[in-house]
Amino acid sequence: MMPPRTNQAGGPGGPGGPGTRRAGGRRSKAPREPRTRPPGDSPLGEPDQAAEVLPDEERQIRTTFLRLRGTVDAVLAAADAGRSAATGAYDIAERDAARRTHRAIQSAGADAEAAYVRARDTLLDRAGRVAPFAAAADWNDVGWRSDDWLGSNPARYIRIGSLSVPGASPSSGNANPEHLPALVPLLDVASIGLIAEGDDKDWPLQTINTLLLRALASAPPGRLEIVTYDPRIRGVTSPFAALRKAGNDLLADPLATPNELLSRLTLLRSAVMRVAELAGAHGVPDLAALTEATGVQPEPYRLLVICDYPYGVDSRAQTELIRLAEGGPRRGVSLIVHHDPRADADDGVNAQDLLRHLNIARGRNSAITVSALPAVTVRPDQPPPRELIENVSARVAEGARRGAAPVVDFQALLPERDKIWTEDAIRGMTAKIGRAGLDTVELELRGSDPSLPNVLIGGASGQGKSNLLLVLLHSIAASYSPDEVAMYLLDFKDGLEFDRLGPRPGRPWHLPHARVLGLEGDRAFGLATLRHLDNEFRRRAEQFRLAGANDLATYRTLRPTETVPRLLLVIDEFQVLVAEDDDIARASIVILETLARRGRAVGVHLVLASQTLSGIETLVTKERSIFGQFPWRLSLKTEASESEAVLGRQNTEAAQLRFRGEIVFNREYGDPTHNRRGVVAYADEHVLDDLRHELWEKAGRPAAPRVFYAARPSDPNLLTQALQRVLSDAPPGDDTKFALLGLPVDVDPAPVAFGLTADPGRTLAVVGDGRDDAFGTLGAVVWSLAAQHVRGGAEFVLLDAVGGDAGSPETALLAEAAGAYDHGVTVHTAGSVGAGLAELASIVDERIAVGGKHSAGLLAERRPIYVLGIGLHRAARLDLYDDDQGGAPTDALRTLVREGPLVDVHLIGWWNSLRVFSEHVGYEFAPLVGGYVFLRAPEADVQGVLGPYLRYQPQMHRGLFCDLSHGGRPVPVVPFGLPAGGG
Repeated sequence: MMPPRTNQAGGPGGPGGPGTRRAGGRRSKAPREPRTRPPGDSPLGEPDQAAEVLPDEERQIRTTFLRLRGTVDAVLAAADAGRSAATGAYDIAERDAARRTHRAIQSAGADAEAAYVRARDTLLDRAGRVAPFAAAADWNDVGWRSDDWLGSNPARYIRIGSLSVPGASPSSGNANPEHLPALVPLLDVASIGLIAEGDDKDWPLQTINTLLLRALASAPPGRLEIVTYDPRIRGVTSPFAALRKAGNDLLADPLATPNELLSRLTLLRSAVMRVAELAGAHGVPDLAALTEATGVQPEPYRLLVICDYPYGVDSRAQTELIRLAEGGPRRGVSLIVHHDPRADADDGVNAQDLLRHLNIARGRNSAITVSALPAVTVRPDQPPPRELIENVSARVAEGARRGAAPVVDFQALLPERDKIWTEDAIRGMTAKIGRAGLDTVELELRGSDPSLPNVLIGGASGQGKSNLLLVLLHSIAASYSPDEVAMYLLDFKDGLEFDRLGPRPGRPWHLPHARVLGLEGDRAFGLATLRHLDNEFRRRAEQFRLAGANDLATYRTLRPTETVPRLLLVIDEFQVLVAEDDDIARASIVILETLARRGRAVGVHLVLASQTLSGIETLVTKERSIFGQFPWRLSLKTEASESEAVLGRQNTEAAQLRFRGEIVFNREYGDPTHNRRGVVAYADEHVLDDLRHELWEKAGRPAAPRVFYAARPSDPNLLTQALQRVLSDAPPGDDTKFALLGLPVDVDPAPVAFGLTADPGRTLAVVGDGRDDAFGTLGAVVWSLAAQHVRGGAEFVLLDAVGGDAGSPETALLAEAAGAYDHGVTVHTAGSVGAGLAELASIVDERIAVGGKHSAGLLAERRPIYVLGIGLHRAARLDLYDDDQGGAPTDALRTLVREGPLVDVHLIGWWNSLRVFSEHVGYEFAPLVGGYVFLRAPEADVQGVLGPYLRYQPQMHRGLFCDLSHGGRPVPVVPFGLPAGGG
């Protein structure tokens, strides 16, 4: 049996043998050494102890062993070759796998980069659409230096910071996540809450300015307002102070107390309710859609900033804040609430009740989380530079000042041409004055069912009040004929607006409905108009009573063929009429109260307009009784106090208006819950003038209304008409000659005239310092007297003491007026005035002597002499005796006063003062002067003749006439202007 194989070093199984493996697991191939066998050894390395073995068997064994050994070697060689091949293949596969892995990683990275870029581009594209430039641009963007972006569109989404995306590499070139805007919803969508964590208290206040600037720059100028509640007086919105210069409440004064906050929240709630009603009426979800549907933004967007919440917020304000947070954003009111978790809350105030309605941004300046942006972190933007805020605020303010409310075409509100004057005013009248969204604003005036008789209108200067009145008047005039509506129009401002309603030189047409136009603010004429309407009220009341009717509608039903128009009294700046504590104001208030309370029954309607109603002491006790009869309250933009004065207490809505032409209208006596907003139509003057011309032609070219100018003399072109009126009113057969003096301060333009008869006292003294008015009065006297006589049937002696030796040009016009009728004209100037008086006294003496014979023939041949003393206060030395004449000129003057009227020598003299007049005439003869016209005379002079209790105020183009001989009462008169030559 073969001995076991050993595993010795160097042997076949030893470390160096064929079975030895190298590190790494490969079998090493050791060089084979020559096989030698020492003598006596066996082939198996055993001692030769089997010599007895047969040689053949040994050979067989050896052959077998060698064959086995060769097989083993072949197997080992094949194994080594297979392993080498496998190892090479592995190495190749390993390298290939690495290459494939690298390529796969690169491909996956590229795909991820492309996907990120696509996501970024999509985000940026969408951000650019929902948050255009100003809503999301970096502060250093060059676009901020241009105005192209300003007011592009109210931004629903606004950038609050930059996104930080998990897994995104900040070094990915254009895909840098710091360039991805983090947008939060705001206008029309939501409200925002800002909460700082830890000791980082600054970023919420800084972010407020970020949000405000972006929202402000995105909205059209003037269409976004900022209201700030700053109870700790931090001055958060102070960089936006330039907005206040626009005067449109773009930036309201900061609120600091709970009561101030509550008051403003009430107004904001009212605004939300108005938008909600309009949005519901038009079937749209929010203010933006309402603006798109109607073409008009009926309310501004408003951002309410609440700092340090809940500090300074009581339970009442909390309730309103929650209500606004719930329903405000879609109606134009969004909140930006800075919440201070460490602030103590009042009883009944749970901060979470409000915060749950907000999108909350919470964290630190380095990173915040936003509830509107789940699963991402946001790095807040740095606050905008103050210079940028101030610059943008100034540009927005300027844009708001230049801006205006949407224009409403007045022509679109007028009836079709074939429907003009087709309405009747039996039940009332309606004026279409503007638009509220797509709805027409109709101002209905009715006596009953419902009772809407009177209108109170307010508005600051320059906000369109005059335009509103013109629209109202022309709207009514286009729908109702003059038989249906008659208008009495008083302007206490400057008269320019209502002046166009009357005729002008070269333009005879006028508004045919106008019966009276009182222009340039004359209070006396205003009172005269009120008295006229008061008399008409009483006349109609009696007329209706006798007919068994209690109002105009019933009367017109009973008397359908009778013309009884409604009477519309419009007074612009009516406070001027009643502001002074005098007889005019007191009498006016009494009549206004009567007409306001009872005028509706007989068809009298009042429209009172004013810039200010505050502080009118004369109305303190009558304010409720008068204004309580005005259910219609209309106000253009004005201050909060004036808004309350017009609309009613606690109704400051007019202070929230933004543009000229915007209006708050209320038909429930100013109840704030019934406020509505609209835009007044624009009354282009060319359109109005064409309409007046058309209506004037349609009315048959009626006579002009009574037009009264406070600062002008009476039109001398009316002299002929006035004289005809005087002569027609005289009793039949009366041969009295009338000296026209002017027109009365009254609705009825019956001329003021002084009758010249052959009776004592028919002398007229014109006293006062008004040269132009004096010459106008004397000119009317000369022309009217000259026109009443047959040609050449009278003589005029003009004593011109003011024109020097050459005479004054005005005197020349007087002479020309008399000479146009071929009357005798004698002019004495300067030093010859005394001689002229003496000559006239001789004529009086002669006529008295002749007249004593009672010769009818002599009397018939005697021509009346009219002596015009022109500026006799300038006549020199009238009191000096002339030895040749045997007396002083003043004696002759007194003869004219005492005896001249008896023989048809009538003196009409002008002195600048009562003292000079009295010295010339003599105190004993002055009572013989029957008529006085005071022109800009001192009150003491007037009282010296008419009594100490008469109040008189000198005024240009205004006189006071009194005929003492006939016991007449003083009559205010407007002298005629000096007529041109020839009358």
